[in-house]
Amino acid sequence: MQKKIFPMIKDYLSIFVSYLIPLSTIFLFIIFDMYFISKLGEEKLASVGLVIPINSILISILGGMSISIGIKISSSYGANLKERMKLKIWINSFLTLSLAFSLMFIYFIFQDYIFSIFNTTENIVEDSKTYLNVFILLLPIESIFIIYSFVLNVIGFYKLRIYSSIAIVFINIFLDYILIFGFQDIIPPLGLFGAALATFISQLLLTILYFIILYKHNYLIFINKQLLKTYSIIKKIIYNAFMNIITNIFTFTSIFLYFIIISSFTVSEIAGYSVMSRVELFVALIARSSSSALMILLGRYLGKKRYQDIPFVLNISNLLVFLWGVILVISIFFFGEDFGALFFKKQTDIILFNNMLMILISGIVALGIARNFEKIFISLEKPTSSVFIKIFQILSILFVISYFSNIYGIEGFLYSQLILSFIILFIHIIIYYFYIYPSYIKNKTITNQNININSSKI
Repeated sequence: MQKKIFPMIKDYLSIFVSYLIPLSTIFLFIIFDMYFISKLGEEKLASVGLVIPINSILISILGGMSISIGIKISSSYGANLKERMKLKIWINSFLTLSLAFSLMFIYFIFQDYIFSIFNTTENIVEDSKTYLNVFILLLPIESIFIIYSFVLNVIGFYKLRIYSSIAIVFINIFLDYILIFGFQDIIPPLGLFGAALATFISQLLLTILYFIILYKHNYLIFINKQLLKTYSIIKKIIYNAFMNIITNIFTFTSIFLYFIIISSFTVSEIAGYSVMSRVELFVALIARSSSSALMILLGRYLGKKRYQDIPFVLNISNLLVFLWGVILVISIFFFGEDFGALFFKKQTDIILFNNMLMILISGIVALGIARNFEKIFISLEKPTSSVFIKIFQILSILFVISYFSNIYGIEGFLYSQLILSFIILFIHIIIYYFYIYPSYIKNKTITNQNININSSKI
């Protein structure tokens, strides 16, 4: 048994680290970015906060498309079907890129209406538009980057992902500084526009690098007779892709609703929540890395029909998320106020920010474990459950969280959000242990074992 477990743990940790380090470097850049922007004033910091939910919704739509086909790519790799894998990479690129351009078009038509929802000052809204317009132009590049980075992890190019992410973050920080504040008489200070432009350039460079690597290793196709067969493949996966997109839209619609509620608070509270939302990436590092590693291994196991290994990697993912949460709670208890002092001057703002972080960590741990169960639902092509959970979440925000926010302000918002996170986790656990595991994983494992026994007798 040990001979089997240790290679699985090693394989899991290799993929996990290949996601963890790039996400860590992104967080490092974001902290520098928010620090630089905070020097422009509290209103600029609040402006960035309004951009986060809108951009997240758009990225989540692209991610939903990529995830549905990404499982198929990983499954083809696990079954050693390279040509089929290349075809699915092409399908994923074509569909996701088409979706990115469609989202760009829709956004620029309705951007005034979107920002009119926020209940804050006109200066903050205008700065948010300037910042977000650059990110919208980044969508096609981001769509390709999501796919290529996933493929590189599937085929085992872990070191490339790690080293390239470390290099690009230093380029990003350098560009961020000189474009925000200017460089002598050569580059004028561009403020928020410069911050967004630095991200655009860095993301473009990294995507081009990934394209070159995959092209040189013959994982990309452009014109091929097999493309005539893509319609039948697209038809098979379009339902799951649609359901995953809906799930992701609901997830980040929830974030959008949170910011609508937050926008009615004071500028200091908006700025605090804006910084906290960026810090959320660091809080969610382990959760996002573990769920991504889980998704790739699920695809491989499904391709190899190793259904019995699925519960084991799920338990590893959940354990990592829980332990990370414990470490963060202890860290914030001792160093939270010192960290908050980097962004805020008033002691009341620092204390509020520290309280936000404590609640955020607890909620992220709960939602991180729920996210792992969600990957199981998606990988096993059972996404309907996730859609119903997201609908429940949105209704809770509209009626429960908004109510407590109106009565108790920012504290009512934060604590009701925390309680909702644990309720969602509890629902995921019930669905997995009482529906998914007995009806699919356990059943498939027994069937596969019987087939292997019969084959050995023959």
